[in-house]
Amino acid sequence: MTKVSIPTPFSLNGQAESKQFSTRGLPSGKVQEIKVKNGQFIHKGDVILTTYDSEKQESKEKVQQELDKTKRIQQSALSSLNFAKQQLSQASKEDDGYSNLQKQAKEAQSSYDDAVSEATASQTKLKSISVKINNVLIAPFDGIVEVNDKKIRCTFNNPVLTRKAGFGIRVRI
Repeated sequence: MTKVSIPTPFSLNGQAESKQFSTRGLPSGKVQEIKVKNGQFIHKGDVILTTYDSEKQESKEKVQQELDKTKRIQQSALSSLNFAKQQLSQASKEDDGYSNLQKQAKEAQSSYDDAVSEATASQTKLKSISVKINNVLIAPFDGIVEVNDKKIRCTFNNPVLTRKAGFGIRVRI
């Protein structure tokens, strides 16, 4: 007869903490949609949630109005420039008002160039604001998500991704 010994079961109390962590802020705006479900496995790069920033939307609308106004000014300046060039091309260099027409054409060109520059700056500003209205939070690593009304938590062996009200996202690795 062979004797078999069975090890005594044991249990531990405590909390596992990772040694390294990094903190990431939530995208600006209000959480619009949580794209994951409680207990769902997610992969690095998956969208966790989306936000909408109404202040950026208002800024975008103001910049769009500025851009529209600048484009109208640009169109008017272009019409003035074309008219001045036409007048200049029809005049003879010997005419008394020729130098005055040249001056008008230069001023019209300058006004048009300024309007183009302002329109370009407004378009750049508009693009910059537009990409900040809707934002996403992307999973920084693979894991399982825990979602409830107060926080979003992703567990990855020991790493944890948490969101506490008003404090942003914290990623522990």
